[in-house]
Amino acid sequence: MQAAGLVPAGVIHGPRCDFAAEAGVPPLGRDADLARLRPDFSRAVVTAPHKQAAKLRRLLHDALRELGFTLVSA
Repeated sequence: MQAAGLVPAGVIHGPRCDFAAEAGVPPLGRDADLARLRPDFSRAVVTAPHKQAAKLRRLLHDALRELGFTLVSA
């Protein structure tokens, strides 16, 4: 993301992930916190760490759109 000129505000983790910084980017919350975070953030980038993540990315895209986030491609 940073190579694309995007400056991430933070990382959102899934329920089973460690709540830790990723590549120096601090955690903002978990998936369940997205609605709470929406008033402060309008754009989102979805990443998933493994090969079988296509379904997960689709689910996250749908959830983010429903909350009014603009999805950004990195």
